Amino acid sequence: MHDAIARLEPLAQKDEREFQALFAVPAIAALPNRFEHHPLDLERAFETFGSAPEDCARASTSAREIFLRAASRGADGEALARIMVEEGASATLASACASAWTAGMEDALKRIRATPFGAPKILTDVQWELRVPLTGSERGLLVGLDLELSEQTHCGKPTRETFNCEFDHAGLVEFFGNVEKIQSQLDALT
Repeated sequence: MHDAIARLEPLAQKDEREFQALFAVPAIAALPNRFEHHPLDLERAFETFGSAPEDCARASTSAREIFLRAASRGADGEALARIMVEEGASATLASACASAWTAGMEDALKRIRATPFGAPKILTDVQWELRVPLTGSERGLLVGLDLELSEQTHCGKPTRETFNCEFDHAGLVEFFGNVEKIQSQLDALT
């Protein structure tokens, strides 16, 4: 949360009302998803804060992080303000986030609760194929992965999305290293 506060602090100090309108309120309205600024809002952010589009994207991600933290702790606006001040936020930033959270918290929590584990897509199936060159081929080892993601819908029937990835040897080693790291982190949680 420290990085998120550090990124948002200059914006709230410069113009608290515009910070709320351009970053806090849209972040809450989009939860649990990310949001992207409308081109007119990007112009407004540039005029008010001198923020380039990539700065706006980082600030919106930081705002989302703060409000997801509030949701995960079950914090209301007042509790969020206390948490933020304890983490090093100014009273201005904490107040701006707290009032935005108080106004949008109820709807945001409903949307978060309706999303399984706060993540819209779940890996449901993996099929893989290993292709080894027979002789003297310059292609080398190539692996193809077919991944299927499933997203739960309101009617209870999941939608499915399938895509294919191909890896060379180095890419495959890196991929499975990352999978192993994720698995060990999940194992440590249980």
